[in-house]
Amino acid sequence: MPYPGRRGGRSGPFQFPRSETPALGERRRQRVRNMRYQSTTDHQERSHRDGSPDICTTMRHLLHLFVAHLEPFDTAEAIVKALKPNLRPNEFCEQLHSIYKETKTRVKQALGSAHEMVLTVDLWSYRTEETYLTVACHFVDRLGYHKSHTLETTRCVDDPTAVNIVQQLLSIADIWGIKEKIHTLITAHMPNMKEALANTSWTYMPCFAHTLNLAIKEAMKGESAQVLLKKCRKVVRFFKSGTEAEKKLRELQSQLRFHQKELVQPADDGWLSSLTMLEQLDDQYQAMPIVLTQRSKNDMCLNEQELKELKNVVLALKTFRDATSMMKSKGFETISIVIPLLNKLMGKLRKQEGMLSSRLLAQCKTHFGDPNTNKLSLTAALDPRFKDDILTDVKSTNEMLIKDQQANARSRQTSSSDLSFEESLTMYLNHDSIPEGGDPLAWWRITGSKKFKDLSKIAVRKRGVVSTAIPLERAFEKDEMFRNRRKWLARGNLDMILFLNSNWLEV
Repeated sequence: MPYPGRRGGRSGPFQFPRSETPALGERRRQRVRNMRYQSTTDHQERSHRDGSPDICTTMRHLLHLFVAHLEPFDTAEAIVKALKPNLRPNEFCEQLHSIYKETKTRVKQALGSAHEMVLTVDLWSYRTEETYLTVACHFVDRLGYHKSHTLETTRCVDDPTAVNIVQQLLSIADIWGIKEKIHTLITAHMPNMKEALANTSWTYMPCFAHTLNLAIKEAMKGESAQVLLKKCRKVVRFFKSGTEAEKKLRELQSQLRFHQKELVQPADDGWLSSLTMLEQLDDQYQAMPIVLTQRSKNDMCLNEQELKELKNVVLALKTFRDATSMMKSKGFETISIVIPLLNKLMGKLRKQEGMLSSRLLAQCKTHFGDPNTNKLSLTAALDPRFKDDILTDVKSTNEMLIKDQQANARSRQTSSSDLSFEESLTMYLNHDSIPEGGDPLAWWRITGSKKFKDLSKIAVRKRGVVSTAIPLERAFEKDEMFRNRRKWLARGNLDMILFLNSNWLEV
């Protein structure tokens, strides 16, 4: 008998109201829930068989981790294969290349919206046998934020002379479509670069970190400093290599209630490594002569003059370390920091005693000249953190602004008269400064653009120029691991891995 309520039954098309058939409604809802559950289960099973989104996401996270730490390509592939045994041939490579293409498209879009750029070049040796260039660009985007992107890492096609490198850079800039947007080039280890750029519209600027490191290296070549360093290394090596000697030193320090710290052997000849060693030695030396004498190592004991010189060397090098700590940016710091940093650094060196301080001051003058007349003083004057220390003469600064605008006619963005510049400068000079820890680019983006419109265009352009050719975390010998790791990346993946290391921000 047909069910009453179904079409064709004795009751015709009549159907019971939902409220009158709770059992039937519940059965239908349960069937729908079961179908949905089965569909989800089947989808999950198919996903895990065919390469699940979870595995793909995990692979993407792992790739990001390997790229960030510059892990070898074969190591990364082996770990992914262990997580996904049925990994298709080339699937790992395809995933990485897909991410590379996505990231490259995003970077190209960002470059397309920029008006003016700065190019930096890191010249480095690949396994001591080949010279490579890592090229990056820097600019202030349309929202007023500073951006940095590694563009390419490539082998020098010819001898790494300044002329050959410029030709290679022009080719790279042309490929990326930014050659006409570049106004400044920053490099290290290339003394003839200024002459090589004579036929281009690019301005050359040496890497500040490299120049500063060079000044310290030259100053420490003095005979007295070298003799002292050699003897200090010998003392530290004696205690670090002799277990009994170090044990005796710790016992003696404990008896005398001296503070104990780990002695440090310098990892290289860099000044930061040497400073760390000398600081620890100076801090713990009081107990050392007793142990050295007991072991008939009297020749290692520092005399009164050497102890005094040790303290002077530590003080001088700490001055450089403290000064460079002003460059707190992770990545790249702009050149507006250079003149304030030099003023602070050279001012402290003048007050110090010791041969090294005198040599360091002389080297700073040789490499940088008088900070007050340095051409970078204009950039520092347009930084609201330092303007009160730099911008004291409106007329001379106005003349520098006009001269700078004439020298960079391509970037002239204002039709105002010269008088408006002087009026803006006067207002800017009388305006409150911002704290040293403030963001000058944000200040020009928000406050400066409203109150000093003409000046803000110049200031933002200047703020786009960075001070170093490499990120600050590597500029002062702080990231030796990065330099070592990139040398052991496979040639075929070198460009892609270093590109993603800089630009892949999203997982």
